[in-house]
Amino acid sequence: MPLFDFQDVLHGYRIYITLDLSMIVDSIGIFELNRPCSELLGFEKYIPRYANATSKDSVGGVNYGSGGAGILDETGRTLGDVISFNEQLSNHNGTIWRLAELLGGTIAASGHLRKCIYYVGLGNNDYLLNYVPKFYSSTGAPYTPKRFATLLISQYSKQLRILYSYGARKIAVFGTAPLGCIPQVLHRFPTDGKPCVEWINIEAGMFNTRMLPLVDQLNTNLPDAQFIYINYTAISYTDIVKFAEYLGFEDYTPPFASATDADYLTGVNYASGAGGILNYTNYYAGARYDLATQIEHHAYTVSQVERMLGNSTQARELLNKCVYVSNIGNNDYLNYVLNPILSPATKLYTPHQFADVVVQTYSQQLEILYRYGARKIAIFGTAPLGCTPQVRHRYPIEGKPCVEWINNEAGLFNTRMIPLIDQLNTNLPDAQFIFINYTAISYSDIIDSFLSGFTVGTVQCCVSESITGLCFPDSIPCPNRKEFLFWDNYHPTEMSNMAATEKMYNGSSPRYTYPMDLQQLALK
Repeated sequence: MPLFDFQDVLHGYRIYITLDLSMIVDSIGIFELNRPCSELLGFEKYIPRYANATSKDSVGGVNYGSGGAGILDETGRTLGDVISFNEQLSNHNGTIWRLAELLGGTIAASGHLRKCIYYVGLGNNDYLLNYVPKFYSSTGAPYTPKRFATLLISQYSKQLRILYSYGARKIAVFGTAPLGCIPQVLHRFPTDGKPCVEWINIEAGMFNTRMLPLVDQLNTNLPDAQFIYINYTAISYTDIVKFAEYLGFEDYTPPFASATDADYLTGVNYASGAGGILNYTNYYAGARYDLATQIEHHAYTVSQVERMLGNSTQARELLNKCVYVSNIGNNDYLNYVLNPILSPATKLYTPHQFADVVVQTYSQQLEILYRYGARKIAIFGTAPLGCTPQVRHRYPIEGKPCVEWINNEAGLFNTRMIPLIDQLNTNLPDAQFIFINYTAISYSDIIDSFLSGFTVGTVQCCVSESITGLCFPDSIPCPNRKEFLFWDNYHPTEMSNMAATEKMYNGSSPRYTYPMDLQQLALK
């Protein structure tokens, strides 16, 4: 089943989606074929680029995509050479002549092309590079939002009809992505406390709202045409905003250091880089707050809540309803395995003894948190630390995706967590502790990435310092960061966190959360 691909590539803004194209054929449609989706379509490799496609490739499908290109010929020209949609159509016409020679004539070629699937995804760069004011041009836009959308649709309609005249019948046409949500836009324009720059989404959405009538018109007026419209904004926007909306927050939880009175009533972030459960974890790294100190900071927050609400009874009623998230322990283990010379724990304890010490200390700290009014508490296990780029750089992996002995040692902490959760819920009245098995959630993504031949699951997005594992200051990160699981040598990317959040929030597997998921905890 051949596939011809016309697209703008959106500056490497690579998108993986699974869609129902059953109106055309029972198959999967994607922007650029990743391994699982390409297998479902029957492809063993990526669709070859037109620039180096052979005559044989023309039978199986060709990718005409060009970074920076658009529906309008002038789109992207300020960036250098781009191949507009009109030029991509011209290239496809050349492919058709090669196909006719290969198959023995235009009739055979026409019969073949009618069975092919055509993917067309353009319009993003027309908005980003040619319309959005001050994005790349200081001159602004010569059109109102509605006029510009009408201009694009008029041109797009003519181009799609040309594609039809070349023999295309099964054509999947994508709308624009939620452009107000991409990092470049978020860096340039205020979000007004929302996950995305909504006015850009609204203006690009005017193009999308015109797509359904266009598809209906093409299918009505062109015999045997089977155009379908794929609303990519509707598909991906939900994924982008759901993380912020899961628990009803419109913005990130503010740090304790700059929290205001209003913040104390809605939630505070006490997190500290390099902090651990044990007070001596990363003592050589400089100033940091261990969990005991973070709980002391929370005690201050409790006192401020009591002050604002007038008494401790009302404060406790509020605190009992709050959701507490405790995600700590990774630094204790990284300190234990990566710094045996500097870590006192490495000299004092075997792996089993160390796990006992950490969990015992953690239990005492969680009980203190309970005494301050916490009832709904989500406890994270350690991440698969043997899979972090920093650990992989330091120890041999022996042909596996991760350093398994480190995962096994950190896993001793995780195996002790469910008994601890049961103990706390049994011994502390009204306590509702849950365990989030972060290793189970993220390890499968890392292994799948390794087995499918991609390196993005086990390498970092930015160039990182060998000692700290953090990005070099002012360095340029990878352009395709949505493909990476790790941002630097230790920390996951935003997309990795988003995928993990969905699993822990919706409780898609009992392996991920115990005895309930985050959503159930919040509703208690």
